[in-house]
Amino acid sequence: AANSAHLATFLKAAAPFYEAFGGRRVRLLQNVDDPGRFIHEIEYDTHEVIELNRQRVASDPRVQAYLQTWRSLLPGSIEIDVYQDAG
Repeated sequence: AANSAHLATFLKAAAPFYEAFGGRRVRLLQNVDDPGRFIHEIEYDTHEVIELNRQRVASDPRVQAYLQTWRSLLPGSIEIDVYQDAG
């Protein structure tokens, strides 16, 4: 099971990374019924920034290295979903 304190520390250290890629706000949410499950939420200002980051996920070596670190901290599958404000 992933250690929530370790993950939170990793997120804080990665703050400049998120800012460089247009992230406005980042949160780590832990499932209270299943403490081994997390949601890593990244908020962006515009849809265009989201699309740019989707391309970076596929091609930028820095993003790939970061995701590899995430995968080593979180056993199991990692899903990436995009949501928009419904209001």
